[in-house]
Amino acid sequence: MITKAPQFRGVMSWIQTILIFQLVKDNATILDLDGADGIHIGKYQRHRKKVKEYICVSEHEKESKAAQDKWTKKGKPFHASFYKQEDINRLLDYKQTNKETTQKKKQTKIYDHIVAFGGTLEEYCGAEMSKRDIGEFLKAIKQKLNPQGGTAFGIVMDDSTMWSRYETSSMEKHFGVFDVHYVDATQKRIELAIEKEKKPYVGTPIHCPTLMQQASEVGLEICNLTNCYDLFLDYQHIYKMDLDAFQVFRSNPTLRKADVALLQMFHIVVIRRHEALEESIQFCHSVLKDKEP
Repeated sequence: MITKAPQFRGVMSWIQTILIFQLVKDNATILDLDGADGIHIGKYQRHRKKVKEYICVSEHEKESKAAQDKWTKKGKPFHASFYKQEDINRLLDYKQTNKETTQKKKQTKIYDHIVAFGGTLEEYCGAEMSKRDIGEFLKAIKQKLNPQGGTAFGIVMDDSTMWSRYETSSMEKHFGVFDVHYVDATQKRIELAIEKEKKPYVGTPIHCPTLMQQASEVGLEICNLTNCYDLFLDYQHIYKMDLDAFQVFRSNPTLRKADVALLQMFHIVVIRRHEALEESIQFCHSVLKDKEP
């Protein structure tokens, strides 16, 4: 079944715009892990005074070329560079060999913001990943964030919200207004087809309590974990005439049942380096090291 959720795309785009407006500081270096075809370039151009550098990661060459074209057509509003999904590990110095790590030391780039609106966080931190793998990825995020206020934020599908309401024994979930199909035998990766979307949403829901635990263990703090529908309710009147809200409210001021159900499946995650927590972890490590025989 194809889900009919006509406002879902507009609402999600509006939520992304709000997050960029509220969280991205001026003169920032931004790593966009889900830059796609340049879909977010306009958001940064319109709603921030100045972006120092924008690093856009696309899924494949065609999308990367489209992003570059969009950036050029907008007058190259800020310095930008373009990469493909296969470059993510290198950009984050994640799972690099000793030789690659040594070569990168002299040119390591620090990001003010690492942004993931399209599923990359789920790829690396989803329910199918081990706690160790999640911890290693978050450790890489921490090392690449500016210690002076650097944040990583994104939108993820929440494992608890989905499966707390539905049994997991069936290979297909009927949510009343739409269907979710499993795409592997582990029953963790899912596919969701939405009407008028170019391709189905495919991802692995994140178990947020595990994410929070692993983040704290590497010196990161999840300072915001908000359901997308709750954020919509909080800001629909504040920004009703601003931040491209017309895309959402122009035709239908009230969301349909399918749109609400979809929004409730997604959470906003904001992660930052926690200096006090980081110092505490370093102290514990030093104490344990001193006690080694």
